[in-house]
Amino acid sequence: MMRILALDMSTGNGSVALLDCDTPNSDAPNNDTVVYQTPINGGGRSAQMFAVTIDDALRRAAWEPRSIGLVALTQGPGSFTGLRTCVTIGKVFAYATGADLVAINTLDVIVEQLPYSVVSACAVMDAQRRQLFAAVYRRAPDGTWKTVAPCEIVDRETLTARLHPSTVLTGPALKRLPIRVCPDLRRASPDCWAPCAATVGRLAWKAYQAGTRNDIWKLQPQYYRPSYAEEGGG
Repeated sequence: MMRILALDMSTGNGSVALLDCDTPNSDAPNNDTVVYQTPINGGGRSAQMFAVTIDDALRRAAWEPRSIGLVALTQGPGSFTGLRTCVTIGKVFAYATGADLVAINTLDVIVEQLPYSVVSACAVMDAQRRQLFAAVYRRAPDGTWKTVAPCEIVDRETLTARLHPSTVLTGPALKRLPIRVCPDLRRASPDCWAPCAATVGRLAWKAYQAGTRNDIWKLQPQYYRPSYAEEGGG
């Protein structure tokens, strides 16, 4: 079995999950078990609280840190502070324990949480300035999601023109996105919108089995745009 520590802090809140997964050479069917999942208290922005939450999760599961074989985390898009904290803590934990590291796009995590009946979707996150991080997906015959249009920053008012009428919208940006924006498109249930650490772990496990590994020294958050300070030269 492979023990996975999954982390997300891409929004104003975050979560931590522990998963137990079958190794590729196991005789058992490929599956995973969510051993523990919890939201991160403190608004998801405190590195100290994040570390405390991870420690508490490991204690509750009676897992030693060095028993973790894979650290999974969201790399972006999302909150500058949240992504920076998540990637830093994930890298430090992986370095200290010798675990492998796999980073997942946040929008991939969000769309993965949709019901199987949804075949066309657009995942959106708030990019500030009346703009959205958006990516478009189509479900393949095997049930997996294929990226039709990768993450880009779009104006809220022009999003409709980019999407097929059958597209389902999902993602945390919908909390503040008026109905008049994309009024003809169906919205997923709110319980699907926020990225969950358990989903991060499942996607990272699939990527890991396919040979994906991230270099602990090279991995950086994907912000998709410079911060206000960087744009202003500050």
